[in-house]
Amino acid sequence: MFQPRKIQRSGIWSAVAGRVLIYLHKERVLDHVQRRYPAAHYVMVDDKPNLLAAMKTVLGAKLTTVFVRQGHYALAAESNTRCRRPIG
Repeated sequence: MFQPRKIQRSGIWSAVAGRVLIYLHKERVLDHVQRRYPAAHYVMVDDKPNLLAAMKTVLGAKLTTVFVRQGHYALAAESNTRCRRPIG
């Protein structure tokens, strides 16, 4: 899978001591993530603003979303309105 290599090269893997979960449909497994890593707050990094918005709807204030402006989603019309902390 390409995603693990991308996460390692970005430095995120090291920054969180390898506590990275990779799912095909992240928005469908939020309950599993919370059971596996119970926490008061979570951070989600993705390049899809609609996905981040959907997850924020479910977790609310327990989630900080980070929109990475890359790939073909970076130019999406919603990219300026759906995320809280755009970077890049």
